[in-house]
Formats: sequence, structure tokens, C-alpha cells
Amino acid sequence: MKRLSFSRRAVAWLCALLLLVSVLPLYALALYNHAFYDDFGFSLLTHDAWQQTGSLAAVVEAAVRNTIGIRQTWEGTYTTSFLSTFQPSIFGDGLYWITTFFLLTVFLLAVGYFLRQTLRGIYGMDRSALVASFGILGFVLVQFVPDAAEAFFWFNGGVAYTLLWSVMLFEAGVWLHFERTTGKARTILLYLFLLVLTVLVGGAKYTTTLFAALLAIVFTGWAFLHQRPKKWAYLSLTLVLLLCFTFSMSAAGNSVRAQTLSGGMSVTKAVLEALYFGLALIGNSFSLPLLAAMILIVPLSIPALKVSGLRFGHPVLVTLLCACLFCAQLAPTLYTGNYLGDGRVLNTYYYTFVLMVAQLVLYWAGWFIRRNEHGLAPLSTFELLFMTAPLRETLSPMDADAPLPAPTQVENPEARKIAGQKFETRLKAATLALAAGMLLLGCMAYHPDRSQSYGPQNMAGGSAFRSIISGEAAQYDKAMDARDEAMNNPILTDVVLTPVEGAPASFMGDALIGDNLDYVISLYADYYNKATVSIAGTEK
Repeated sequence: MKRLSFSRRAVAWLCALLLLVSVLPLYALALYNHAFYDDFGFSLLTHDAWQQTGSLAAVVEAAVRNTIGIRQTWEGTYTTSFLSTFQPSIFGDGLYWITTFFLLTVFLLAVGYFLRQTLRGIYGMDRSALVASFGILGFVLVQFVPDAAEAFFWFNGGVAYTLLWSVMLFEAGVWLHFERTTGKARTILLYLFLLVLTVLVGGAKYTTTLFAALLAIVFTGWAFLHQRPKKWAYLSLTLVLLLCFTFSMSAAGNSVRAQTLSGGMSVTKAVLEALYFGLALIGNSFSLPLLAAMILIVPLSIPALKVSGLRFGHPVLVTLLCACLFCAQLAPTLYTGNYLGDGRVLNTYYYTFVLMVAQLVLYWAGWFIRRNEHGLAPLSTFELLFMTAPLRETLSPMDADAPLPAPTQVENPEARKIAGQKFETRLKAATLALAAGMLLLGCMAYHPDRSQSYGPQNMAGGSAFRSIISGEAAQYDKAMDARDEAMNNPILTDVVLTPVEGAPASFMGDALIGDNLDYVISLYADYYNKATVSIAGTEK
């Protein structure tokens, strides 16, 4: 038993180390980052308030005014509008590195908390299995995210999607914790905390809020169906979320923003296209690293699933429900005519897919175990390896198809036990080798869209590491520091800017190179209080 316990602990440490090593380059690269143009646009009032008063209270008051203004002129997602005004560089251009430290850390904490509430709280997995699952799933979530720049290196885009998706995931974990909580005082505190989280999620982007609302409706329906004690609390939280969602959608600014897009479609067509593109995304999102994670997690979960009190009785229904929930989150962007959305939106689809697959795989594994316990189906090869390994070791290759002998036919129980332990050790080694091999192969073959090569240098951590050691990040930082110095110089009222080329792939880059150049220039002028801002080599 000690050897088995150490083995699970070793796997947990390896997975935790894998995640840690893979995210360190992202944190290091953040030290070279600079604000992008929408960061300036959403924080004009808060930046001015800080420059004029140096008071946090004044900054918060400006953030509220800005949120109200945005509701009338652009969109009603009040939480994202409010939080976006606090981008770190309003307190100093050298503080933008906080963006990645904040977004990535909150994201990982939310994933860890949700896994704790599901893997340990629901399935009863031990700490080693939980740490290993968090390590491998965290690695897959971060390293293969569709757009790392918009996920963790851009405050405005990251807050609107990655951060608020993380808050939604955290809220889902708190719901599960609330379900198991006993004690009046603790129950009331958790309920109040859930109310706060619900109001925050209600003001998120519509893809996130719609998914959260549907998830709340499903959970509340389950609570009433099974007459759970806290069903009325769930109903009240669901109603609050729907009210916040309605308030957000009723903003006058939504129609203003809709006019800037290519055109929407009917609700029916949006739902049908969400189903079509959602299923396509599901098929497109499968990868070798994700499969390797599942191969590792399932064996670690089997001991807990065998003694779990769950019946795992409806795997097909649960799978179809998850597929519908996944597809539904695509509807808002399709309805507004923005197709599937930008990289920051695709990131949230990817996060949902990975965690949903992990939960479904565990549910199906529990279903197979329950069927075999009740004699409803023959043992699969996988389960024979994990559940009857000592007995199979006593068979010769010639007897592979012969029926397994009864326990009374084994003449030497001690020899059988030793042989079983050897086979179990070999099987664990083979499983780890298979998972590691598939993970390595998936990293070597990684080829995101618009990439010119295959390999780990295209992963989020690999790209960040390459930018640092090549000097690309330092060179970009030096050029942007020179620009910040000029823009913050009170003597210079007319500034000429030179576009900065060669930004790291994980950064948003220089907005002067992209579209909307006139808008970007006007933002720079307003944000830094300059009379004129122009681009070198162009007419003023």
C-alpha cells in the first residue's frame, strides 16, 4: 500500500511540476508587456481621475460614471465595463505586467477550486488524484488556448472573457459547495456570497452569462426533481441571474454597437447555427494532449468511482445535455452577426470544452463500473486490466481466450498475490508511458492557426520562452518604454510616434500597426492629454 500511495503522489507531483514549469514563462514575459488601445479607451476617465487626484475613491467614482456612459453608448455588460476601467497602467505605465499575473492566477485558482468541488467533493477522489488532474488539465487549458494574447496578456479583452468566465466557473464550484454545506450560519454566508457572484456574472459578456443561466436552470430543475432541501435558494439565485441578464441586454448601447457589426440574424437561425458550429468546434477541439490527460485521470479516479454513492445512471442523456449547453454559448455572437467571435471568445469555448470532457469521461467511467458491479455487461479489456490484473497474470498466452479460473483453482495464493503486484506495477508504468508519450507527441505536433511551424514553440509557454531568450521581448519593451516616456513628458504637447514592429506572439502588439489608426491616435491624445499625436512618415 505504501508503494501504491507513493506512486500516486509521484504522479501528482509530476503533473503539478509540469503545470508550474509551463506557466513560469508566461509570468516572466508579462514583465515586458504594455497596454493595448482598448485599454486606453475604457480607462480614460479613471486615468484622468488618478492623475488629477491620486485618490482611489475618485477612481472608483470615475469607473461608475464610465460604466453608465458605456451602457448608453456601447453595451450593457456592466461588470466587464466597470472592471475594464481599472487596467493597471492607469496607475503607471510600468505596472501593466499585473495584467497577466491577475488574469492567469485567477483563472488557475478558479479551475482548481472547481475541480476540487467536483473531483473530490462529488466523486470522492483523493488529494493525489486531484492534484494530478489539476496539473494535467491546467497544462492543457493554458498551453493550447486558442489565443494566449487575448486570454492572459490583454487586460480589456482578458477581463471581459477569461476573467468573467473564471468567475462563472468559481460560482459553479460554490453552488456545489453550497449544496453540501450544513449549518445555518455557514449556509447563509455562502448564499450571500453566491448572490454577489451571481450579480457579477449577470453583467458578463452574453456568451458567458447565457451559459451560466442555462447551467443554473438545469441545476435548479434537478434540485426540484429530486426535492433537494435548498431548491428554493437555487431558484432565487437563478431568477436573480436572469434579471441581471435582462438588465444587461436592455441597455440602449447594445443597438448602437449592433450597427457597427455586419448584421445579425433571426433567433431561430442563430440557434440552428449554434448547434452546427458548436458540434464542429467539439470535433475540432479534440487533441492528443487532451486524450493523454483523460488516459491519466481515469485510472486515478477508479478507486473513488467504485466506492462513490453516485449511480451514474444516464450517461447518454448527460452527454447530450452537455453538448447542447456547449453549443448554446455560441448563439449570442452568431445572433449579432459576429460569427464565432474573436480569439478571446474562442478561448472561453475551449475552457468549457476541456472541463466538460473531463467531467463526461469520469461519468462514463462510473457508468461502466456500475454496470459491471450489477452484472449488466461483460468487463471491458480496460477494466479487466485494472480490476482483475492479478488473475490474468496467472494465464499463459495460449489461454488468453479461456475462461478465467475460479479463485479456488489457484493453488498458491501468495504467488498469485506477488504476480498480481508485479503486473499492477507494469500496468501503471505502461499507462504513464502512454499518457506521457501522447502528451509529448501532441506538443511536438502542435500547429495553431496562422503558424508556420509545428512544435512546442507554438504553445503559450513555449512561445513566451522563445520571445524572452531571443531578446524579442526586451527589444519590444525598450521601444514601448521610449514611447511611454515621450507620452508622459508634460513638455511635449505634439508627439510623433513610430510604430513598433516585432512584438512577441503572445502580446497584442502595437495598435499603430493595426486597423482603426485614427481612433488609436485620438485615444493616445486624450489619454495622455496631448494637443496632437501623429505617425512618423505621414502627413499631419
